[in-house]
Amino acid sequence: MKNRLLVLASLTFTLLPPATASAQTLADTVVLSSRIGEVINQTERAHYHLFPVDTNFVSAIFFRSSDGNFFARVTLLGPDGKQVVKNRTYTAALLLQLAEKINHYEDLVADNYTMGKDPATIQIIGGKSLDWSQVDTKYLRAQDTAVASEYRAYRSIGFQVSTVSGIGISYGINEQNNCYLRATGGLITTSNQSYYSFGIDCQYELTKNKSFKVFIGLGCGIIGDFGSSTHPTLGLGTGIEAPVTGSDIFENVTVGGEIYCPTIYFSSGTISLGVGIFTSYNF
Repeated sequence: MKNRLLVLASLTFTLLPPATASAQTLADTVVLSSRIGEVINQTERAHYHLFPVDTNFVSAIFFRSSDGNFFARVTLLGPDGKQVVKNRTYTAALLLQLAEKINHYEDLVADNYTMGKDPATIQIIGGKSLDWSQVDTKYLRAQDTAVASEYRAYRSIGFQVSTVSGIGISYGINEQNNCYLRATGGLITTSNQSYYSFGIDCQYELTKNKSFKVFIGLGCGIIGDFGSSTHPTLGLGTGIEAPVTGSDIFENVTVGGEIYCPTIYFSSGTISLGVGIFTSYNF
């Protein structure tokens, strides 16, 4: 599991401020891995989850400029249908980590590989190869050495119906770790009465899988009638979330459910089961 958490965020390239074209005179083509070759196409980009911030991706090539800096020249399809070229700069350390992850991608996902076991060597056409012996690790920046989660940080907005954490519009936050926090609030109106509902779910994700997530968590909530009647609840839950369309939960509509056991209904003094269902758009 620990190894699997290394994959996606590093594969998605930590972007540095774009350099100007004049500072990036094309010199040598950089081949990160024989698995992708000189030109990264749409199929390779999708398989290895590369360049996620670039929409309408066409292709990309890595270069080392004449001043020794590394960058990618990314070709995109513009709104008018014409191709647009953008430059993305990278450190040598980040490229070496990325190359190793591409080389062992499937084993990393399957949790059968430990980073650093087989350090990558990057081929530079027309120049020397690049390996870790050429990188001064004393001066690596945080983004070059941080162990990144397979998950991206994301937000979600949706609707939830739960006997524990309430009924209404929900908003969630995941900061690229195992923890997810969702708040739900709503107003319930019948023919002769109005109620308010508010609750919070704190989830800990057991599987860092982009195709679905299984989690445990703690939920609490309160339902009141704008008078003296309030009904607080607290429950320990287990649940699952999966995409409605597409292959992963990012930038997609998802549905999920949770069973709370035990659940404490404080107003009645009973301990029983609780249930919840929800749908979210993650972005």
